[in-house]
Amino acid sequence: MLKKNTLAKGLQPADFETTVERLQGNLEKWAAKNKVVDALELFTFGEMKSLVEQLLRRTGQASLPEAVGKVDETAFVSAVRDWLTKYIVLRESQGEKVEEISLRQAVKNWLRSNTATDNRTEYANYLQDKGASRLQ
Repeated sequence: MLKKNTLAKGLQPADFETTVERLQGNLEKWAAKNKVVDALELFTFGEMKSLVEQLLRRTGQASLPEAVGKVDETAFVSAVRDWLTKYIVLRESQGEKVEEISLRQAVKNWLRSNTATDNRTEYANYLQDKGASRLQ
Protein backbone atom coordinates (compact mmCIF):
# COMPACT_ATOMS: atom_id res chain seq x y z
CA MET A 1 0.00 0.00 0.00
CA LEU A 2 2.85 2.40 0.71
CA LYS A 3 5.23 1.21 -2.03
CA LYS A 4 3.29 3.08 -4.71
CA ASN A 5 2.91 6.21 -2.58
CA THR A 6 4.81 9.21 -3.94
CA LEU A 7 6.47 9.62 -0.52
CA ALA A 8 8.27 6.30 -1.05
CA LYS A 9 9.94 7.27 -4.35
CA GLY A 10 13.69 6.88 -4.30
CA LEU A 11 13.69 5.07 -0.95
CA GLN A 12 16.00 2.07 -0.64
CA PRO A 13 14.23 -1.23 0.17
CA ALA A 14 15.91 -1.52 3.59
CA ASP A 15 14.96 2.05 4.51
CA PHE A 16 11.44 1.45 3.27
CA GLU A 17 11.03 -1.67 5.44
CA THR A 18 12.43 0.09 8.51
CA THR A 19 10.10 3.04 8.02
CA VAL A 20 7.03 0.85 7.54
CA GLU A 21 7.90 -1.21 10.63
CA ARG A 22 8.27 1.99 12.65
CA LEU A 23 4.87 3.24 11.46
CA GLN A 24 3.25 -0.14 12.15
CA GLY A 25 4.71 -0.29 15.65
CA ASN A 26 3.54 3.24 16.46
CA LEU A 27 0.01 2.64 15.17
CA GLU A 28 -0.32 -0.67 17.05
CA LYS A 29 0.94 0.91 20.29
CA TRP A 30 -1.33 3.96 19.97
CA ALA A 31 -4.37 1.85 19.07
CA ALA A 32 -3.94 -0.36 22.14
CA LYS A 33 -3.20 2.58 24.46
CA ASN A 34 -6.26 4.55 23.31
CA LYS A 35 -8.58 1.54 23.06
CA VAL A 36 -9.37 1.92 19.36
CA VAL A 37 -8.35 -1.63 18.36
CA ASP A 38 -12.00 -2.76 18.15
CA ALA A 39 -12.82 0.26 16.01
CA LEU A 40 -9.95 -0.55 13.64
CA GLU A 41 -11.31 -4.09 13.28
CA LEU A 42 -14.28 -2.55 11.44
CA PHE A 43 -12.08 -0.92 8.76
CA THR A 44 -11.81 -2.69 5.43
CA PHE A 45 -8.41 -2.93 3.77
CA GLY A 46 -9.26 -0.01 1.48
CA GLU A 47 -10.51 2.14 4.35
CA MET A 48 -7.36 1.47 6.36
CA LYS A 49 -5.20 2.25 3.34
CA SER A 50 -6.99 5.57 2.85
CA LEU A 51 -6.68 6.43 6.55
CA VAL A 52 -2.90 5.84 6.54
CA GLU A 53 -2.47 7.77 3.29
CA GLN A 54 -4.46 10.67 4.75
CA LEU A 55 -2.34 10.70 7.91
CA LEU A 56 0.87 10.77 5.87
CA ARG A 57 -0.41 13.41 3.43
CA ARG A 58 -1.48 15.74 6.25
CA THR A 59 2.09 15.94 7.53
CA GLY A 60 3.12 17.89 4.44
CA GLN A 61 6.48 16.10 4.32
CA ALA A 62 8.28 15.18 1.09
CA SER A 63 9.55 11.72 2.06
CA LEU A 64 8.10 8.68 3.78
CA PRO A 65 10.55 8.64 6.73
CA GLU A 66 9.87 12.32 7.45
CA ALA A 67 6.10 11.86 7.14
CA VAL A 68 6.13 8.84 9.46
CA GLY A 69 8.14 10.87 11.98
CA LYS A 70 5.50 13.62 11.93
CA VAL A 71 2.44 11.38 12.46
CA ASP A 72 1.59 11.64 16.13
CA GLU A 73 -0.67 9.77 18.51
CA THR A 74 -3.26 12.54 18.79
CA ALA A 75 -3.66 12.87 15.02
CA PHE A 76 -3.98 9.09 14.62
CA VAL A 77 -6.60 8.61 17.34
CA SER A 78 -8.54 11.65 16.18
CA ALA A 79 -8.53 10.39 12.58
CA VAL A 80 -9.69 6.90 13.61
CA ARG A 81 -12.60 8.31 15.62
CA ASP A 82 -13.49 10.74 12.84
CA TRP A 83 -13.44 8.02 10.20
CA LEU A 84 -15.45 5.69 12.43
CA THR A 85 -18.30 8.17 12.74
CA LYS A 86 -18.28 9.43 9.14
CA TYR A 87 -16.94 6.87 6.70
CA ILE A 88 -16.87 3.33 8.05
CA VAL A 89 -19.85 1.31 6.85
CA LEU A 90 -19.66 -1.35 9.57
CA ARG A 91 -19.47 1.11 12.44
CA GLU A 92 -21.39 0.64 15.66
CA SER A 93 -24.63 2.45 16.30
CA GLN A 94 -25.28 3.93 19.70
CA GLY A 95 -25.60 1.13 22.24
CA GLU A 96 -24.58 -1.71 19.91
CA LYS A 97 -21.51 -3.84 20.30
CA VAL A 98 -19.25 -4.73 17.37
CA GLU A 99 -20.45 -8.33 17.20
CA GLU A 100 -24.11 -7.20 17.09
CA ILE A 101 -23.84 -5.16 13.89
CA SER A 102 -26.27 -6.49 11.32
CA LEU A 103 -26.24 -6.17 7.58
CA ARG A 104 -29.30 -3.94 7.86
CA GLN A 105 -27.43 -1.58 10.20
CA ALA A 106 -24.43 -1.57 7.86
CA VAL A 107 -26.66 -0.49 4.98
CA LYS A 108 -28.25 2.24 7.12
CA ASN A 109 -24.78 3.46 8.07
CA TRP A 110 -23.72 3.45 4.44
CA LEU A 111 -26.78 5.41 3.38
CA ARG A 112 -26.16 7.99 6.13
CA SER A 113 -22.49 8.24 5.13
CA ASN A 114 -23.15 9.16 1.53
CA THR A 115 -23.62 12.78 0.69
CA ALA A 116 -27.12 13.90 -0.08
CA THR A 117 -28.13 15.77 -3.21
CA ASP A 118 -31.59 17.32 -3.07
CA ASN A 119 -32.26 15.22 0.06
CA ARG A 120 -31.26 12.01 -1.77
CA THR A 121 -28.23 9.87 -1.17
CA GLU A 122 -25.75 9.04 -3.92
CA TYR A 123 -27.28 5.57 -4.09
CA ALA A 124 -30.75 7.05 -4.62
CA ASN A 125 -29.29 9.26 -7.36
CA TYR A 126 -27.72 6.19 -8.94
CA LEU A 127 -31.04 4.32 -8.94
CA GLN A 128 -32.82 7.30 -10.49
CA ASP A 129 -30.13 7.65 -13.18
CA LYS A 130 -30.22 3.94 -13.88
CA GLY A 131 -33.98 4.06 -14.38
CA ALA A 132 -33.75 7.13 -16.60
CA SER A 133 -31.05 5.48 -18.73
CA ARG A 134 -33.30 2.53 -19.47
CA LEU A 135 -36.07 4.82 -20.70
CA GLN A 136 -33.89 6.34 -23.42
